Amino acid sequence: MVREGITRDLGAAIPGLGAATERCAGSDHLLDAVVAALVARAYQIGCATGPTREQAPRAAAEGRIWLPSVGPELLAPAT
Repeated sequence: MVREGITRDLGAAIPGLGAATERCAGSDHLLDAVVAALVARAYQIGCATGPTREQAPRAAAEGRIWLPSVGPELLAPAT
């Protein structure tokens, strides 16, 4: 149920993403891929937050997680 809500909200926030998010409602793997692409886009346009200084040693050992600092509606490519 949660996955369906996430995909519905993403589809509403990003025009043109509707068909992809409909398929994501049935697959954790597809939803993970879409979310990863959105985080990559956030990083690309300078709207992602990485580990803090305090988290850096642990992130270096375990991997870094970046989070978008803007809503999904701002991550759609310009048309």
